[in-house]
Amino acid sequence: MASRKPTKGQRRKLIILGLCFVAVLAWFQTTGLRTVLELRASWGREEATSDEIVRLRQQNGELEKEIRELESDGDGVERIARQKLGWAEADEVVIKVPEKE
Repeated sequence: MASRKPTKGQRRKLIILGLCFVAVLAWFQTTGLRTVLELRASWGREEATSDEIVRLRQQNGELEKEIRELESDGDGVERIARQKLGWAEADEVVIKVPEKE
């Protein structure tokens, strides 16, 4: 049997088809890689967000406990107003001492 050589037109079609195939593969490669990188980044953000939620829930519990204590203790609100806001009664004198830095 004699081997047939592809004609010039057939070679050109094969080259164009091969280039299209390579272009499609390159597009899938870059798109897939970008998707994987975005997925990994989102996993990191999800973990950080979960940690933040745990921290905030703990802080929320502490604040709710403090609210309950203040509601049950009649002098609690006054004590905090004096400590944090520097409030005083009419006949009292408040002396503020600067904190060391």
